[in-house]
Amino acid sequence: KDQAGRVGYSVKPGTANPQSSASGAYTDSTLVAYGQTFPLPASRRGVVGDIAVDPVYGNVFLSNTNYNLLEVWSNQTHAFATNGVAVGSLPWGMDISINPNVLFVANSGGTNISQVNIGTSNPSAIAENLSARILTRNTVVYALHQSESFDTVAGVPNITYTQSFDGPYSYSDRPQYVQQGAGGLIYYSTEPTTAANPGTIRVIDPTQAVADPRQIWQYGTKASDPTQIAIFNLDKLDVIKATPGSKSSDIIVACDHTPGTAGAQQCVQDSTAAGIQAKLVTAVNSDIEEVAGLDVASLNLNDTTFVAKSADRQWIGFGEGNTHGNPGRIIMAHDASTFAGLSVSGSIPMQDVIDNASDVVTGLAIDSTGQLVGAHGALESYFASVPDAVHLRLQGTYDSNNRGTGIAFDPGANGYSTDGTDQVAFVGSASGQVEIVDIAHYNNRGTLQLKYGLYGPLRATRPLPGDPAGVVLKLYGMTTNGLVVINLRASDIKAGAP
Repeated sequence: KDQAGRVGYSVKPGTANPQSSASGAYTDSTLVAYGQTFPLPASRRGVVGDIAVDPVYGNVFLSNTNYNLLEVWSNQTHAFATNGVAVGSLPWGMDISINPNVLFVANSGGTNISQVNIGTSNPSAIAENLSARILTRNTVVYALHQSESFDTVAGVPNITYTQSFDGPYSYSDRPQYVQQGAGGLIYYSTEPTTAANPGTIRVIDPTQAVADPRQIWQYGTKASDPTQIAIFNLDKLDVIKATPGSKSSDIIVACDHTPGTAGAQQCVQDSTAAGIQAKLVTAVNSDIEEVAGLDVASLNLNDTTFVAKSADRQWIGFGEGNTHGNPGRIIMAHDASTFAGLSVSGSIPMQDVIDNASDVVTGLAIDSTGQLVGAHGALESYFASVPDAVHLRLQGTYDSNNRGTGIAFDPGANGYSTDGTDQVAFVGSASGQVEIVDIAHYNNRGTLQLKYGLYGPLRATRPLPGDPAGVVLKLYGMTTNGLVVINLRASDIKAGAP
């Protein structure tokens, strides 16, 4: 009705005659969607690899893989910074360090990890510390085959060792997803290339002058050849064959450098794998690892392998993605301050989850203290308990949206016995919904309809500085139209079981 009292009624598109009756008026529907979508700067509409949220200054970081930049969205201004933050090539995974003023960025187009100074509320002052960029070294694996025979020489018992080896097996060293543990070690997955197709998972000590990656191998399976010894953290391996009929042993030649330094290689010789290990430790304090009966090929991972951590940083998880419909592997590591203190789940607990969940991995999350790990699969979300690194037991599944994307726990989630308010996880989908899942009873606690479909990671935090009263949680996800930020109130999450 206008000021003159004239009344108009809605009509269908293309209708020529006016409608004079309310009963004949056209009824339309309106979609009420959660969240607000903020487009990336018009000149930089790239693909985002990861999302990291700074709870101190209220900045949200997006890794713009197309422009080698981090986009910075401010919760204070509700806008992106005019200029992004220049980092390395193809920035992908990110994690705020144990130093809250530093953001790690995995540069998947190279073999390095950026350290970005984020300890400011002024986006224009955020910049990479180029002198602190972590340059990772190459890592290879050898498979040594060692057998022994017994006879006598001049009446004296004699053992002859026969050696051969495969390798070196070289992998792509390009970091993809990255997380830092409470003890300071940095864990990351690598992105396969055409020439080096298998991916790997690794750990480095950022305090080393020259970072020497350690390949995580504990999830590997048993080799068909019981004489095979997988050798890690070695610069070079060779075998000098004995003269046929001499009853002499083949000689292993192994070379290594002092870990974490640019020191020169030193080489040693011995007739056994144990012998070269002992000599290299004496010569250069080598970090050589020898694992008997390990199938090196079983370590190969696909692109993409997700990396997640618990809020207390005591647990790091790896989820094998892009498995072409086959079940993905989940590997858990209990953090330590040294390589020697690490505890990693082996092949048995990993296979246990595969057998029981039997689903792919399209997203991975860990609760606040590492009691539960959650994965988003092709047709469902599934949750496993992590009492220790040698046990990984499926606890329940939820029939979530198909074509899943990211998954995130409530920041207060602490196992399935969590207080009911925090006893939830959030599961995103390409169809444009976020489902709220009870992590004890595996039922729906709410569905958030979005305007656009999601891709990539999903993050959840407590309210940020500047948020209005009544906001209890915030969710962040990526759509093809930009960053969606969802402010949740207590009423958006249905009550759980009494």
